[in-house]
Amino acid sequence: MKTVHLIVSAELEWLEAVTWYEAKQEGVGFRFTQDVESLLAGLPSRQLRPLKGFERYGAKRVELGKPWPYRVIIVEDDSTLFVVALEHHRRRPGYWTGRLREVDRA
Repeated sequence: MKTVHLIVSAELEWLEAVTWYEAKQEGVGFRFTQDVESLLAGLPSRQLRPLKGFERYGAKRVELGKPWPYRVIIVEDDSTLFVVALEHHRRRPGYWTGRLREVDRA
């Protein structure tokens, strides 16, 4: 089974989202964290869908699901699923491509 590795930029993105949700309403950031952690824990056994328009990067995606407007962007090698972004649906598509250098160093 593949291991899951969050690159630093993805971890920071997650923390920013938690902080934003918690500032809006106490406890919401915690619920967001629980849902992200649950998704990440099950990631090795999930069906990963190709990210249209970013096939050349080998990018795949998993939607976080309601009520969260986020998807997890993943690239993989033989043994590891690298989480490169926790992308909000309103972000500019592909903003995370520069992070692929972090995968090489992981």
